[in-house]
Amino acid sequence: LFSVRSASAFLTLGEKAGLMAALLGAHGVCISGAVAEAVARASWKSLSVSEQPSRASMIRAMDKALEPH
Repeated sequence: LFSVRSASAFLTLGEKAGLMAALLGAHGVCISGAVAEAVARASWKSLSVSEQPSRASMIRAMDKALEPH
């Protein structure tokens, strides 16, 4: 998720559509701590913040979230 505004819209639409339970299996990746705070109320499999606010850092964070543990 790239902004507080898009994160809030994502949650609002997910709630209206009844899809919030699907996030239990989803890895959320946020561009900043502020974005992570905006979506923290959802139940994610994992929620992480990229090291830097850039597309490249977001991709690295997504790769890391998907690594087998």
